[in-house]
Amino acid sequence: KSITFLVLQKQEFQSMLDASQCHHLWGSTSDDGTVVIDPDDAQHAIKSLRLKPGDHVVVLDGSGTATYCELISLSRKVVTGKRCHSLPDYGKVAGDLHIAMAPTKQMDRMHLFIEKAIEMGVHAITPLICFHSERRHVPINRILRVARAACKQSHKGHMPTIHEAIPFNKFIQQHDESRRLAMAICLGYRQDWGTWLQSDKATTLLIGPEGDFSDDEWELANKQGADAVSLGDHRLRTETAGLLAVAQYAGKFSDS
Repeated sequence: KSITFLVLQKQEFQSMLDASQCHHLWGSTSDDGTVVIDPDDAQHAIKSLRLKPGDHVVVLDGSGTATYCELISLSRKVVTGKRCHSLPDYGKVAGDLHIAMAPTKQMDRMHLFIEKAIEMGVHAITPLICFHSERRHVPINRILRVARAACKQSHKGHMPTIHEAIPFNKFIQQHDESRRLAMAICLGYRQDWGTWLQSDKATTLLIGPEGDFSDDEWELANKQGADAVSLGDHRLRTETAGLLAVAQYAGKFSDS
């Protein structure tokens, strides 16, 4: 039994090693092991990557389990494969960090935040519509495409939860009290974000627009138990503040 276990461990390790060297595509895997590549990625696999039957790829679906598979058929409309191994908890990130952040006026800056935050290991993102927000409409479909691309690039089997944009007041009212809640503000007494963090606690951080949160928003968050935190002495753009927060979190708990 111990020899069989060691053989299985070696096979699993070899699968993970092989997977790390493969192209990563988006798709789905059925119970019988049939893999179907997402149409957009199917075109990429054929035209750009020039993959062919017999090649191996890793297929992600955002669930957390990746599929190491062999491609069987590639046509202009459909690319399919068969599962070789399932890779559970693929690229799993420690902790539970939810960033609720005011969307930037220019969406390319918001997309940059989404992409890099996922690469560093954020677990959930919510666009937060605040009193001083310059943007109040956030196209969620484009954000989801950016998120998928970031998962493939950074080999993350689990795609972070991307919520629809929500007004600040409603978000606070729905806050789960079991999560620690922090609010990044520019003035007044604030604890250092890195010092405030605790590895065993699910955490939500509120980041406001470049006009900062309003006094009413701070009062409402404070009533829900939010602590004021600082992201440093420098004046930061919204997306920069979000990335700094995620980077500090990842740096502190990535090996937890």
